[in-house]
Amino acid sequence: MRLGTSLAFTSIRTRKKQSTPLRVAEVQARGMTNFNTMLYSNDAFFVRMPFVIGQDMKDILLSFINWYQWTVLETDTGNAFTVSSCSIESLSGTVVPVYFGGSRSKVIADGANDIQSDTILPSAFGLNKFSRGEQYWIKLILNVPNGGKIPRTSRMVAAVSGSQTAWYQSSVTFPSSTDIAGQFTTTGTAPVAQPNGYQPLVLGHPVVDEPSFIAVGDSIGDGAGDTTAATLYGHGFIQRAMGNNGTNPLPCLNFCRPSTTSDHAVAGTKWRAYVKYARYAIEEFGTNDIVISTKTVAATQASLSSLWSILKSEGAQGIIKSNLLCFTTSTDNWLTSANQTIRTGWTAGDKTDQLNAWFATKVTDGTLMASVAYPNIKDTGNANKWLVDNVTANYITVDGVHPSPLGHDLVSQPLRAVIAALS
Repeated sequence: MRLGTSLAFTSIRTRKKQSTPLRVAEVQARGMTNFNTMLYSNDAFFVRMPFVIGQDMKDILLSFINWYQWTVLETDTGNAFTVSSCSIESLSGTVVPVYFGGSRSKVIADGANDIQSDTILPSAFGLNKFSRGEQYWIKLILNVPNGGKIPRTSRMVAAVSGSQTAWYQSSVTFPSSTDIAGQFTTTGTAPVAQPNGYQPLVLGHPVVDEPSFIAVGDSIGDGAGDTTAATLYGHGFIQRAMGNNGTNPLPCLNFCRPSTTSDHAVAGTKWRAYVKYARYAIEEFGTNDIVISTKTVAATQASLSSLWSILKSEGAQGIIKSNLLCFTTSTDNWLTSANQTIRTGWTAGDKTDQLNAWFATKVTDGTLMASVAYPNIKDTGNANKWLVDNVTANYITVDGVHPSPLGHDLVSQPLRAVIAALS
């Protein structure tokens, strides 16, 4: 293990202005979609989670937030938390401390947004640049008031070997330093492992300002149903498209949240601060507008139009619309087409067909850069039903609305073709 050095605070103030804008640097930068409550006298959290560089970067930094996207609104946790120490670890074992204005610790106030660390240069790792596809680890020790909340992402610890998140009582449990390579070890009382946890977003200045993305949407965009995507690049069709099985991965901020509608995104303000860190937006809303809000086609069009205007005003150079998928019930777990019943709003010519057709017109008039259809997951005899193979239960969908792991993989392919063309 070698301890590297991050850029000193005094150096930050004298650095020349970068020739490229600050962008998302990692393939899977996730917004916070829920929270952990610090129970049973626990007042600290340690985290070791991976990230992958999505384009060649001149430098990187970490962006911290203290709020989460709840079902109907952005919600502050109600308490501050403290980054007690943080570091970034390379696969070769070099560990570089993370600083905040020259200090190792930083209080992240309740509701704080985009609190940035000092910049870290590749030279701290003995490199000329951070290269696309390189993997690193973020190591964190956080102090949270007992009974307080800490935001968390939908990233799962089980997805990548070596990942860790655990809470503990700081007076009786003593983790190893963030500056020691490898997994945390502890002495004293054993910590309580958690399935997921807090992870800051990785930003930086690219060598060349190549395509980068921010995704907004609901549980489908977040990756619900993709239970076997144990990869560095994340679960769900958007992350599968970005990761592309490790071939030429692309950087993405994923702010999709289950059970949300386009109205919720329009009402939100904090997520908008991150739009400027991506060149292009992927918008995936619409399903819950019809299911939860029971909106008319016209009302959904109005809400989506407002959201597209927000994305553009915040800096998105173009918007890719992900078309609406199927929604059916089944009496045989989606084994056959005959036993699927199409839900109201999804029948031929109904709301979803009207909206998908409208998306194409918005490409024609220049409002959207592209709309992505997914014929490869639809039944060959009825495009309003899910594809089946008459052998496999839950072949393309796990519940009639969310794709299965295979479904997410198939949906990712047309999206990847669109975003890859931008490169």
